[in-house]
Amino acid sequence: MFLKYKFQNLDGRWIILAALIIYFSILLVAEIFFCSYEKMWSFLGVQSFRTFLDLKILLCGIDEYLQNRDPYTWIKCTYNYPLLWVVFSHIPYFSLPYLNQIGISLIFLFFFGILAFIKRVSISDSLIYCVLLLSPSIMLAVERGNCDVIIFLLIVCSLFFLSKGVKSISYIFLLLSAFLKLYPIAGFIYLLENSKTKKTLFLIGFGVILLFVFYLLAIQEQLKPIHKIHPRSFFLSYGIYTFPARIYAKSTYFPLEVLKMGALIVTILGCSYFIIVSMISTTRKKKNLYEAEPTFFNSYLIGSSIFVSTFIAGNNFDYRLIFLIFTFPQLLYWFRLPHLRNKSLIQLFILGFILWSPFILAQSDHLFSNSFIVNLLDEVLSWILFFIHVKFLTLYICQKLMRDSITQ
Repeated sequence: MFLKYKFQNLDGRWIILAALIIYFSILLVAEIFFCSYEKMWSFLGVQSFRTFLDLKILLCGIDEYLQNRDPYTWIKCTYNYPLLWVVFSHIPYFSLPYLNQIGISLIFLFFFGILAFIKRVSISDSLIYCVLLLSPSIMLAVERGNCDVIIFLLIVCSLFFLSKGVKSISYIFLLLSAFLKLYPIAGFIYLLENSKTKKTLFLIGFGVILLFVFYLLAIQEQLKPIHKIHPRSFFLSYGIYTFPARIYAKSTYFPLEVLKMGALIVTILGCSYFIIVSMISTTRKKKNLYEAEPTFFNSYLIGSSIFVSTFIAGNNFDYRLIFLIFTFPQLLYWFRLPHLRNKSLIQLFILGFILWSPFILAQSDHLFSNSFIVNLLDEVLSWILFFIHVKFLTLYICQKLMRDSITQ
């Protein structure tokens, strides 16, 4: 009985930590005894380049800039980030010769940040976290040492200070992440949840937008080469333009630009529909149209808004799905509510599939005669998840702005 009681009251994060240790131990064993962890990671659906490829590009660009060379034109470096990243050069040893040490440190910080963010979890919840966190899409960010991991950690810091009531520091961390990678600006939707009056909402929101616009104007000469150099993939990726590209790769009957225009029209019509429906629902119903878990609702807003904004942006490598981690705790809270369980279960199922789709694709030669089936299902589910989040965000924004939920 004592052991049963102790197990039931065990912090589920220990199980997640154990799963992570086992996962990376398998990679270590593969490297020691078979001299190649790449094959093991490839088997699990993670594209491996062995050298923290994205981190290497970032450090290379910073080093080039510090040597008074233009990182955007240096042929040995495909640097595609704002020069603001150079501020990290002030951190001791943050340079190319220490690539592996920095990459390994980022792995530890990333998973430490996740465990700190989710707080204490139940045993059953920890098993769901293990399935989602060990997925190829999440591990792709780890393997590449992608700078989105740093952005993720900055947002974790923002949420930490927000939970402590230090809103100004929280805004600074989120704004810094937006300056570094632009798309986190969408996360400022959480101002709706944390502004006591509409006047406060307007003043802070206007100030953030003004700062961001001035920043974009200041770096516009950097944005041109970034847009040109920025790598794009229509496989192992998500966004409104990945589906057209995958169809075009299968059949060139329709021009790619026509397919892209079709996807854009579907996006505009879908978003317009949910905006109209949300406005009607908000005016007709008096009760809250969503239920929030106070501890994690802000993180859900950030994760949801970043997913929607990056989806609309066109295409993104799957590692950017790491920001959906911010939605996990709220989804598990909704799963425990009988009237919201089915909706939460749908999202969790879709998340599980799209996060693990690279593994399914890696095994598709054995499971399917054509991997197009997996790609098609992955795209359809990604679009469904996109519109689920669009529906939630439009409903939330309408309810906040059209009702007296924010004091006049």
